Amino acid sequence: MALIFHQFRKLGTISLLLLLFLARPFPASAATTASGQTFIPAIDDSHYITTYGAETFQQWQFRGGLYLNYARDPVEFGTGGIRRSGIVDDLLMADAFFSIGIFDWFQVGLDVPVALYMTYYDPNSPLQPNPPKQTITQLGDVRFEMKFRLLDIYKHSFGVSLLPFATFPTGDGDKFIGNNTFSGGLKVIAEGNIRDRFWIALNLGYQIRDAMQPATNLLQDDYFLYGLGMSFKAVDWLYIIGDLYGAAVAKQMFSNAVESPLEGALGLRFIPMEGLKITAGGAIGFTRGYGTPEFRAILGASYTKPRVVALPEPPPPPPAPVEIKQKQIVITKKIHFEFDKATIRPISFHIMDAIADILQNNPNILRVSIEGHTDSKGSDEYNQKLSEDRASAVRGYLIAHGIDSSRLVAVGQGESQPIATNETALGRARNRRVEFHVEDASAETISEPVDESTGGGDQGETPQETPATPEASAPPSLPDESSPPLPSSPEPPATTGEESAP
Repeated sequence: MALIFHQFRKLGTISLLLLLFLARPFPASAATTASGQTFIPAIDDSHYITTYGAETFQQWQFRGGLYLNYARDPVEFGTGGIRRSGIVDDLLMADAFFSIGIFDWFQVGLDVPVALYMTYYDPNSPLQPNPPKQTITQLGDVRFEMKFRLLDIYKHSFGVSLLPFATFPTGDGDKFIGNNTFSGGLKVIAEGNIRDRFWIALNLGYQIRDAMQPATNLLQDDYFLYGLGMSFKAVDWLYIIGDLYGAAVAKQMFSNAVESPLEGALGLRFIPMEGLKITAGGAIGFTRGYGTPEFRAILGASYTKPRVVALPEPPPPPPAPVEIKQKQIVITKKIHFEFDKATIRPISFHIMDAIADILQNNPNILRVSIEGHTDSKGSDEYNQKLSEDRASAVRGYLIAHGIDSSRLVAVGQGESQPIATNETALGRARNRRVEFHVEDASAETISEPVDESTGGGDQGETPQETPATPEASAPPSLPDESSPPLPSSPEPPATTGEESAP
């Protein structure tokens, strides 16, 4: 496993060196130009529009989608205050993208921009107030990127990643939608997550490209890149997003507004179903930098394969509340009755169901004696009747749940067979119980107990865990400490019984 992990890391290092190699200046067949398209959507699964987040996809998790953006006047040249040829008035771009996780810490992505509609004035036309306008549809510069996660935001609420990228000269730079040369660089991404409600990310990067100077006051060379994104989850299906993104020529950082494009975007992201995201917003230019429009309209839709959440291992099953031990069906939890009544409480239904299941699974048990026992509180006659009624209630429940009545007999023992002292509350609780004795069984071996969940409760009949012979006796169950206390005042003789103990 360590060897495989080492190979994965080696693959990432090789990929990074390859991108840096592609990012260096290459000789181009056409003159180097500068693209007027400055809107580059984040194609990872970030919470923003143009700002990248620090998270990476899980292995083989992916995102695919399409962004449309319309920019008004992104490229304008002028001479002496007179508009000249070589400008872009309208630019409608589509960015089709796809990204996928190769490992949990490494992903790749591809962005294919296309100018769907563009009004363009030939910069080589003679200087005139109204040069001829052309309408163009054309491919832009394809962008390939990778992302390496350094610090996992899902574990620490703060994440760091590296994003090397490269662009390829597939667009027509002469029409301001390409660079006519290879270009590339690296971004550092830092992101914070506050209670899964608010996210903020900072992107800082450097892009290497061939130098050119299309105008006396405009130098296009290596760029310093920056972006700041914020996202707030208003409700589960709606996010409010703000992005600030810009660049500056590295050789003369922010010294010339034309060489320092800066835009701000505000948008909403709707999530109508898991994985599907629809983004709508707008942007304005804060400078008259090259490629910065007067305004920009943004619309996007994407689908992300949902993340697989690792669930913790389930806890071990609880011990069975019902067991067969020799000639007795032993219950490890109380059967609870309403106070001073023979009504079984719902909290004990799962135990009763487990007893019914064990009898269904063991047809060789031909006859079971259900014995009700009480403590010594109250008269002998009252306790005898209460024990009989409760034994009969248990029998009736089992018959209603599919057990043949001929297999069950109810017997009340009253207070005649205590298993503990009646001088203490603990002893009296142990004496209040229901026992199940196997009176008749075939020669077949009785199966082992079924596995059911345990339960608890308050005052009621306590199971007697003592088998028929003292040598095989099991420890009797104790009262449930979560039980509400009974009234401390003594009960009148006419109403005392098994449940009258404190």
